[in-house]
Amino acid sequence: MESPQTNAPTPARAPWIAFALVVATALALTLLFRATGPSDDDFIVQRYARNLLDGRGLVFDDGARVEGFTCPLWLFVLAGVMAVGGVAAAVGPWIGAAAVLASALIALARAPFAGRAPAVAAAFAIAASAALAHHAALGLGTTLAGFLVLAWYVATERAERVGGSHVLAGVFLGLATLLRPETAGFALPWLVLLPRERRLGALVAFAAWSGGWLVFRLAYYGEWLPMTYYAKKLPLANLDLSKVGAGKTKALLLRPESKLPSDACLGCRTCTFVCPTCQ
Repeated sequence: MESPQTNAPTPARAPWIAFALVVATALALTLLFRATGPSDDDFIVQRYARNLLDGRGLVFDDGARVEGFTCPLWLFVLAGVMAVGGVAAAVGPWIGAAAVLASALIALARAPFAGRAPAVAAAFAIAASAALAHHAALGLGTTLAGFLVLAWYVATERAERVGGSHVLAGVFLGLATLLRPETAGFALPWLVLLPRERRLGALVAFAAWSGGWLVFRLAYYGEWLPMTYYAKKLPLANLDLSKVGAGKTKALLLRPESKLPSDACLGCRTCTFVCPTCQ
């Protein structure tokens, strides 16, 4: 008597089914959130990229060397898109989505080391994350930074497992700092915990990127930190909030003085480009 057949996937087919479902999930979230971006900050980076390609340098306004961005690697990515005739506002979100998918696939590929169930769960958690899909659409390379941090972790784990060099891990983490500066916070504990004989190579690989940009910043902009840091440190201790808040903001906006600018507003976000961050 033949045993009844089941619809359960065979062990050989299961990884491919998981792969297809992860890709489909990431694509669905990308399509769902793609209209929510790019963000106003991403348009600022795009203007820097356009000025760079036009020969004006890494500036927002001609002749004013002000670093109004914190993601130079993303700026160069967008400049590359523009250089080949692409529209950065259209292509950027897809690059961010590709970084999310790549992160999910890295998690899925960890099955031989972490176990199939945890790897699949991690991959789906990344692919189905609304927060990551939204940040992919917003731009600024945030999801690409997440991918690089994950790649840094995997490269570190592999180097420890096989007794190899940590140079590649240092490269990944150094590149991540050119997208999200706060990722540099991983560097010190990581380097301290590395075996002494492998520490120098990892440090050089990391510093070549993060330190290299710092040297450029000092030479080109004459500052240790980007302008965004100083803008966000403006003194707000004595800011008077008595005229805004519950029951007041609407009345303020409905005053006759507010009628003309509000009626003329096109929602073009140009006002974003005159904020203290970039001027």
